[in-house]
Amino acid sequence: MFPNLRYLLAPATFTSLALLNKNTTFQWNPCSDGNVSPPNTSSTPFNSDTFDKVNNDASTLINRFQTTHGIPGVSMAVRINGRSVFNYNVGYANLETLTPMSSDVVTRIASISKLVTSLMCVENSVKLDEPINEILSNNGIDLQFGGEPVELTVRHLLNHTSGIRHYSQVDDGNSDSVSEEFYSTTHYPTSRDSLEMFIHDDLLFAPGSKFKYSTFGYTLLAFVFEKITGHTFPEKVREFALKLGLKTLQLDSNARIIPNRSAFYTKDKNRTIVARHVDNSNKYAGGGMLCSTADLARIGDVVAGILQNPTSCKEFENIGEEILSYDRNLHQEFTGYGLGLRISQGRIFLITKVQNSTVGHTGGAVGATSCLLLMGIPEEAVPETTGLRAVVVAITCNLEDVPGIWQMAEDIADLYLERYEEWVEEMKESYSFFLV
Repeated sequence: MFPNLRYLLAPATFTSLALLNKNTTFQWNPCSDGNVSPPNTSSTPFNSDTFDKVNNDASTLINRFQTTHGIPGVSMAVRINGRSVFNYNVGYANLETLTPMSSDVVTRIASISKLVTSLMCVENSVKLDEPINEILSNNGIDLQFGGEPVELTVRHLLNHTSGIRHYSQVDDGNSDSVSEEFYSTTHYPTSRDSLEMFIHDDLLFAPGSKFKYSTFGYTLLAFVFEKITGHTFPEKVREFALKLGLKTLQLDSNARIIPNRSAFYTKDKNRTIVARHVDNSNKYAGGGMLCSTADLARIGDVVAGILQNPTSCKEFENIGEEILSYDRNLHQEFTGYGLGLRISQGRIFLITKVQNSTVGHTGGAVGATSCLLLMGIPEEAVPETTGLRAVVVAITCNLEDVPGIWQMAEDIADLYLERYEEWVEEMKESYSFFLV
């Protein structure tokens, strides 16, 4: 189904630097005074004099980010024009076993799951604007606003204009309080079962009339997706990952043995502790997937390919405009959200027919924080480039509620963009395959 995008996802051969031996005598405490450095590893698939300093600067930013917030482990992957150029990892995937963080460690990507679900809808030719009321009514679901029935579409669910609520708020006077729904430990065996947390509540507004971010909208979408495709959502996630060669993309499961799964942490004041046990089966489509940083960056390449070169894959023709779309007539202000994709105003992402801003998504899960950012490269910078023109930065952390991760990804992308033209000239001399 993705005939000409697969070359973007071919695994690179990395030159790995030596890991710090986990049998060494010291133990690093992420909340210590910083006298002992955590282990770090890096890999650079291309020998590049131009980017050596950039890689060092990016590593410095990640090191500072990790120590500032006391994060047990941070992993970063940078891809440019569909090629892996730098991977950097610092700290530990598991503090108890002193397992170093790596680009293959599997962690929670939280709300970046929404982007994956959006891509799955597009790839399966789901009709975005066809009412789904018959599917709902045939399964005993009657959504209303103000006591009146409403018309609901997949687009409403994808771009958060459905009126379905998000996690309920805790009324304790603290605006930062998170509902127990976020920390749910209930296992829901099916997509239909997972709707019970919210499906009997009235809509917040008539679908299409307002924007309100809602993970539960994606929970309903998973159920509708199953009815449209005739397959379970877990089956379609496995199929999607297999087609793109994403070995680590999968649904979060407490029961399955998942190789290289990270431990998950949170803060108790200034102390790092193990995060609460949760079951994410109430939000698989909107916040319940796992992925490595390396594979997350590859997903970024797929998105860039859809946006910049949709004709490379027939299923994605004209979808660049679609996935970035938001209702300009409805919303007086820029909503900052397309179809499972955040759009950062003020940055230009150059696309075949569409000019829009830097795109991507952040994710905040129990015990993890993540970011996937795509920054477009001006076409005039290297006119002979016919493939992707994008810097992709993926960052994952095994700590809950880490601030500033989007800005960190933008700062790193800027580092590479500043030296892009110089670097491409070097690549053209050394790696003839680079510009494709």
